[in-house]
Amino acid sequence: HPHHNETYAQVTKAMGRPVSAAVIQWSRDYLSEHRDRLLAATRDPEPLGRHILYPQFPERNALLQTLNTHFKHVGPAARTYHDRTELDRLDEWAAHMSHWIVPVRGDLPIRVFDALITGGVPILPASLRDLPALAALQEHLFYFEPSDVAAPQAIVEAANAHFRKQGEAGVLARPELAMATSHLDARVQEILAQIYGYLNPAN
Repeated sequence: HPHHNETYAQVTKAMGRPVSAAVIQWSRDYLSEHRDRLLAATRDPEPLGRHILYPQFPERNALLQTLNTHFKHVGPAARTYHDRTELDRLDEWAAHMSHWIVPVRGDLPIRVFDALITGGVPILPASLRDLPALAALQEHLFYFEPSDVAAPQAIVEAANAHFRKQGEAGVLARPELAMATSHLDARVQEILAQIYGYLNPAN
């Protein structure tokens, strides 16, 4: 999270670029083994977007409650998600064309990358559009403005139209791109490269 870089800079000069969150709930091998499952899945045109409610963020909670009046799979989530099996979670993500994402503050949530790596199309706040971690992914991203929340069907229909237009090729391309750019091991490589660059400034 890049929010506190100024604070960190007061105690160390060894500062690198912020490194985004990444896919952590499925290993690269596991996703590769189940690629055919992503292709075979029947995709619901209603978006998925179950989020845990946090009492310290009432505006976000209200936004999720509003979206829940439009979409049955978007809204509050139970805290038992990670008690489920890997396959059960994978099947849930792969059962939807699009995914509505409501971050806490200006965060870039992992679920953006989870959506892509399971073949879906993320819908996220327009305020995140220019984040560096999304630069290579723009072809597959849709954005909503605060004003879209009262009438969210149009943006979902646009995301689903994109999903349908790309078809099987898109279901393969999105996970491949997310694997290359947004899986945990890619983030670790990014961190190591920054450390190497700091320790070897002449290179």
